[in-house]
Amino acid sequence: MDETDPMNPSGLENGHSRSGNRVLYRMNSNQSNTSIFENVEMAHDELYSGPIAESLPTSVSAFSHRRPRADSTASFTYYHDDLEESQNELTYGNDGYEDAISDDIGDLAFGVDDDDSADIESGRQSGHFALRRRSSTQSRSSVHDRLLRTESTRTTESQYTHGRQSQKVYMVNEDLTIVVAGFRTSPIGLAVYILLSVSSLGLAWLLLRWLPRWHVKLLGRPSALSECDWVVIENQWGELSIMKVEKKLYGRPMSTIFGSSEKIPLLDEEHDPIVTELRMLNYRYVRLYFNQQTDCFILFSGWKDPNWADIKSVRLGLDSDEKHVREVVFGNNDIDIEQKSIPRLFVDEVFHPFYVFQIASLILWSLDEYYYYAIAIFLMSFGSITSTLIETRAYSCCLYPQGRETLAQAEVAMLQTYIEKADLKDGMSILDLGCGWGSGALYFAEVLPNSKITAFSNSKTQKEYIDGKAQAKGLKNLTVITGNVVDYEFQPESFDRVVSIELFEHMKNYELLMAKVARALKPGGRLFVHIFAHRTTPYDYEEGWMTTHFFTGGTMPSADLLLYFQRDLQIREQWWVNGVHYSKTCEDWLAKMVDSKQDIWPHLVATYGEQDAHVWYNRWQIFYLACSELFAYEGGDTWGVAHYLFEKPVA
Repeated sequence: MDETDPMNPSGLENGHSRSGNRVLYRMNSNQSNTSIFENVEMAHDELYSGPIAESLPTSVSAFSHRRPRADSTASFTYYHDDLEESQNELTYGNDGYEDAISDDIGDLAFGVDDDDSADIESGRQSGHFALRRRSSTQSRSSVHDRLLRTESTRTTESQYTHGRQSQKVYMVNEDLTIVVAGFRTSPIGLAVYILLSVSSLGLAWLLLRWLPRWHVKLLGRPSALSECDWVVIENQWGELSIMKVEKKLYGRPMSTIFGSSEKIPLLDEEHDPIVTELRMLNYRYVRLYFNQQTDCFILFSGWKDPNWADIKSVRLGLDSDEKHVREVVFGNNDIDIEQKSIPRLFVDEVFHPFYVFQIASLILWSLDEYYYYAIAIFLMSFGSITSTLIETRAYSCCLYPQGRETLAQAEVAMLQTYIEKADLKDGMSILDLGCGWGSGALYFAEVLPNSKITAFSNSKTQKEYIDGKAQAKGLKNLTVITGNVVDYEFQPESFDRVVSIELFEHMKNYELLMAKVARALKPGGRLFVHIFAHRTTPYDYEEGWMTTHFFTGGTMPSADLLLYFQRDLQIREQWWVNGVHYSKTCEDWLAKMVDSKQDIWPHLVATYGEQDAHVWYNRWQIFYLACSELFAYEGGDTWGVAHYLFEKPVA
């Protein structure tokens, strides 16, 4: 049933285009009658398990989107192609690069899957080899070549020369080419930097903050990547980032970081050396590890435990020692998006060139005794900075009962709807499962002061933000806990209500999730679910622009999908919120973003870089426009928001 009467759609036409995939076939071969799909064991007991198409990608779904990519023509300050070419010549000797790969290194496997392109996944240019044997279905040489290798001495020739100071990496997910250059701090340069900053009353510090290349030239001393203390990362747009190299004591074989192959035990120990110190970089939430054999940083992705060959092996789990080792390498299994503290944000805002100009104008107006103008400039600048710092962080569909509400009013209207539909009462114990930035949990704690509100998030950054907001509002009845919903177990029968806002779209195994919620609910307790949904048909986000940039691994459920999972909880009531409400929400967000462009621009630059800030600003505009048009399609009756109220039976 509809939540409210549908509002008028935006009027924009929706066009549909279909492009068929190219048929892939093999000539001059006998087709096998055996299907590999018959022997695939599905992870039905895992929270993220899904249909067979997700577990076993076909050649069309896995490879058809890959295209050869031309090398970047960008010019980098800290990297020179001629140097790389000379290194390759020294590395592989007179027989060349291709022979070195096919005859020597091709049998080793460190960190690149058999079905992945080496230069894409490993993050190296085509001039670097990937330690992985290529698929045996493709010939690497002519049929007239010798079957056995006769020149075994090439092993010692095909080693990277150590001591390189820079490297080039292509990040496929960002479609970005970067250069990583190693540096150490020069004692003389540091002394000059301090002297200039003090003698100029901070002016030199400010200029070097705005001109990072000067900062690097003054303080940096080029160093080998294997020994550097910090690096300069330059992308193809000429933007610079200065990052400290993270170091951790490790003392385990290299294969525990980059993977291994079945041939490793047959080889010399030098092929799997002990890594005494783990060196890593985190750039744009992508981790790179230093590989001492290739003498460069490698993009980290796709590591697989060689012992986990089937579902039964996976279910055996890990012992505590191995768990600790993997936490050292991979980190904790949570989404912890780094967020700047309020003081740091304030400093970044104040020392942005725009606001420095405002401060200079304020001083000049004051010296000319134009105090009213100076006060006006101060108030406008202070108000702009403050509004940026206290920006509301909420991302969910709002409700427009009359169609004339402001964005803030529509958000409150939807929050109030949650209270009514979930039947939340003051004095209850309530869990906000997947609380995001806490707009729902904070609202519940404020309007239900005698209730005990527990907000669950997988992000420590979100916890810090919500805790700060709760403290500012004087809320004592809100507790934020962090963890991974896959393995976190709540106290049995401890909640009267569980509210989940836009969490289920990111999960796959609803039956296990519903069972977990049922264990946390008291007998007679209820679960309220808010999810985006298609009226009739569920589908996964597997490829495309939206999948790549915004909703990787997500699922668009159908309105009736959750009704198939009532083993532990039974449905009491279901609602359909017309998609026009979310369409209007997106339009209001878009208008707010455009109106606040000057305020949000420093944050876009800080997050994406100067050049990519324009790209991402446009991407967000396209995102809002696309979602608005999609959810307004056919008057909001095709895509919308589904609300459910489930109840735990009383034994």
